[in-house]
Amino acid sequence: IEEVNLPTPTDVEDDYMENEQRKNEFSLIKRLLNQLSPRQREALTLYYIEEKKYEDICEIMNMNYQSVRNLMHRGLSKLRTLAS
Repeated sequence: IEEVNLPTPTDVEDDYMENEQRKNEFSLIKRLLNQLSPRQREALTLYYIEEKKYEDICEIMNMNYQSVRNLMHRGLSKLRTLAS
């Protein structure tokens, strides 16, 4: 006889709570990113989401290395301030 593991109400509730938590976190991140300048948002997205290197971001955004670093720093600082 094959044993079947049916989800318990607790499993279903835990899954629901985790899903809601993910939705809330995604919503918060989206709200915070929308408060950045378009250039800051683009740079951070390229670096953290698309995993581009600084040199690639410089090319894509047509900016020099130090300007990209400054843009990233200001964007991250603003995110930290908004999130606290």
